[in-house]
Amino acid sequence: MLKLNFTGNLGRDAETKTMQDGTLQIRFSVGVSQGRENKTLWIGCAYYREANQGAALAQYLKKGKSVLVEGLPSLGEYQGKSFLNCRVQFIELLGGAEKAAASPAVPKASKPVDDYNDGLPF
Repeated sequence: MLKLNFTGNLGRDAETKTMQDGTLQIRFSVGVSQGRENKTLWIGCAYYREANQGAALAQYLKKGKSVLVEGLPSLGEYQGKSFLNCRVQFIELLGGAEKAAASPAVPKASKPVDDYNDGLPF
């Protein structure tokens, strides 16, 4: 069995849809940095939960939020382009957009501070 395990940031707020059996489908996309290539791989994610659990989670899945995702991969095609999907089995919120917006501004120093000038010759 092939399994995905990745971290990244949400590209948009999660969307929810109630299925016929009462299960809540949570859909979101995660951008994963490709390191040196300076590219981002976008993975479409779908997570299925009981309605009350899913609604509680969905309110935290906002654009810019960092997440760790584990799940089963699948490939899709739309207008001649292939894309990667993940049926999520586990998700962990890591932080992101809300913390950055809420953190106070740090004043800039008027001149650089030399923390390494301790008199050692090396």
